Amino acid sequence: MAQQIATITNRRGSFLRILAVALLPALVYANTLGNSFQYDDPHFILNNQYVHSLAGIGHFFISPRLIGNIPLSGYRPLTMATFVLNYVAGGQDPLGYHLVNIAIHVLNTLLVYAAAGALMRSFGIEQSHTAALAVALLFACHPINTQPVNYISGRSTLLAGGFSLLCFLLYTRAREPAAFHSEPLIRGHDVPPQAGCPRIKGNSRRFVASGAKNLRKTLFLLASLVAYLCALLSKEEAVAVPGLLALYEILRFRLQFDKKRLLQTAIALAPFVALTAGFMVFVVRILRVIGDTQQARGLWENLFVQAKALFIYFRLIALPTNLSIDHVVTTSGSLLAPAALASVVAAVALFAGSLLLIRSLPIVTFGLWWFALALAPSSTLVALKLVVNEQRMYLPTVGIMFIAGYVLGVGLDRNSTGGRKKWRKALICGFSAVLIVLSALTVNRNTQWRDPLSLWTSALEEYPESARANTQVANIYLATGRLEDALEAAKRAVKAAPDTPETRIALANAYTRSGFQQEALIEARAAVSLNAGSPDAQTTLGVIYARLGRYDEAEAAWVRALELDPQNAEAKENIEKLRAAQSEGESNQTGRKSAW
Repeated sequence: MAQQIATITNRRGSFLRILAVALLPALVYANTLGNSFQYDDPHFILNNQYVHSLAGIGHFFISPRLIGNIPLSGYRPLTMATFVLNYVAGGQDPLGYHLVNIAIHVLNTLLVYAAAGALMRSFGIEQSHTAALAVALLFACHPINTQPVNYISGRSTLLAGGFSLLCFLLYTRAREPAAFHSEPLIRGHDVPPQAGCPRIKGNSRRFVASGAKNLRKTLFLLASLVAYLCALLSKEEAVAVPGLLALYEILRFRLQFDKKRLLQTAIALAPFVALTAGFMVFVVRILRVIGDTQQARGLWENLFVQAKALFIYFRLIALPTNLSIDHVVTTSGSLLAPAALASVVAAVALFAGSLLLIRSLPIVTFGLWWFALALAPSSTLVALKLVVNEQRMYLPTVGIMFIAGYVLGVGLDRNSTGGRKKWRKALICGFSAVLIVLSALTVNRNTQWRDPLSLWTSALEEYPESARANTQVANIYLATGRLEDALEAAKRAVKAAPDTPETRIALANAYTRSGFQQEALIEARAAVSLNAGSPDAQTTLGVIYARLGRYDEAEAAWVRALELDPQNAEAKENIEKLRAAQSEGESNQTGRKSAW
């Protein structure tokens, strides 16, 4: 009877933990349901004809260069397929898209809970359920995750992170089969046979147990491989997964490998390495995407810059009070600058020092290296324009949460008896307070994602000198008729980044809408000289030529824009209006200019 009561109590406790893990992320992100589309969402969804029907799903698997209305260097067919389903179900209403993003985050939080529990048990950590619960709750409500959940196009990060976690969880089950069998089965002891089945003893019993165990191991491994493929098809950053699995193997055995164990590990990891290699060959060599991505910095310069970014990420996790869609990070012109060298030395010392803790505190080593490996594809290996991007933190942050959950679990275990119980209560109260504060910050951050203006003005509050934020604000002001505000914001953008075509385009648009056509022409030409392959620059230049009455030059610019972007609706419409006016023989120059 006592055992039955204990079983019921344990089941009830498990149910309550799972319920808490599912409810917390749903509650803290409930206020995102009224938010609008943001930034690249129109490009990926609203203006993308391939998203508007089920027939477009197959297109994303064979023609990834047009995953939006202009070519991109990326291959994310699974993510794009979910947008198709969203569009077919709800059209251009953002509510359905936000519901799906929240649901994915809830599922991912449950996966974090399961993966953390498996990891803690693998390392023999007491209070594994409590530690896993802490990890999941921190992940669920931490404000660092607000960008991929709020940003509908950030679904690629949610899906890739979720499938990566599922892959890791299934892999741990494949590599730790003993935890999922009854003790008598593993040890070859006799157990009462099922009705109608003969009793199996001794070596025969062990043979059957071994066969069943190997079958389960194979099935878990295959399922893990399928999950990894889905992660790759969601976002290419999932290539970090084999590194995470190798990290698990290394730390699980505390670097103590004999030949048999090493061979078993190599066999288990080989399919993941092979799939990664095949995926990269397929995407880079056959589809010819990703490989032609322009590098914003050289390899060594990027390593130094990302060493500095690493500690910015740590600060945002520890104190998430100044989140922004655009972080302005100053980079030194020399690799030998004191700030650059200090960042590199500190990063090397941190991760090298963590290796000394492999035997005493393996979860700390694991968490730090999980963070670094999961971040590497989007930061270290590829030099992207944005030095710091909160969206990249979704999967890496799990590693830091592993450490935090472990610390709490150990603290609760060591203060569970005698006079230490009061410290246990203090830990629980302190952790609860942390969750409340993080949840409040997340809810508040969600309100800043309400619409494009609130999002980008919040970025300017943190970084008034941000060229990207000023450009976006200028474009929003133009769309709402606030011409003076648009002109001021565009001037600030050009001052911050004079060699960026986007800032020049914004200023050209602000000038031409305000009636300063010659000034607009100077800025538009500057944008084209900075990037002649920009369809937006060519479209803007054409509009200014048309307003100046230089129609042949206007048409040439729009034709060039259509060559660069066949789906450019504005350029196509302008050409049609111009040719219609020409065919009617319209001689009124003022009337023709007013069309633009």
